[in-house]
Amino acid sequence: DGGAWCAIEPQSSATGVDTLTFQISTAGGTDTGTVTITYGSSDPCAQGTTYCPLTPNSVGPGSSIAMAGSTSVSANDLVLSASACPANQFGIFFYGSAQILAPFGNGYLCVGAGTTGLFRLPPTATGTVGILNRPLDIANPPQASGQILSGATWFFQGWYRDPVAGGS
Repeated sequence: DGGAWCAIEPQSSATGVDTLTFQISTAGGTDTGTVTITYGSSDPCAQGTTYCPLTPNSVGPGSSIAMAGSTSVSANDLVLSASACPANQFGIFFYGSAQILAPFGNGYLCVGAGTTGLFRLPPTATGTVGILNRPLDIANPPQASGQILSGATWFFQGWYRDPVAGGS
């Protein structure tokens, strides 16, 4: 049955940081852990939203993009990730100032150049688990016109090789 569990839901107006310490007991022993909870902005876009259709790849229903860290420009701690990618392939993340939907390879191009251009981050490998990870160094954009400033809106997309599904 999965054992006992408890859901903790903070008040909608919660701000700041809390620390939750918990203890896990199993037949093999007891262990404790600590989780730090950071309450974010009430802005529904503060952690990003997805808008591009998911298209199947050679390992399943398709890859999903996510982020870790904060959207604070001054913190400069945002990490992009794409999961459910083919293992041991190369990929990139790129960004632009426009949201589009155009056929591209075996899927869609969902980021457009807008008035500023498209900006590619350095290639990275999916590794044995099929996940792309790339820290976004806001202090060092690929080009000066790709500088991310507080209050700006940018759109991000991951692209990876998938030779089994036809190459893109």
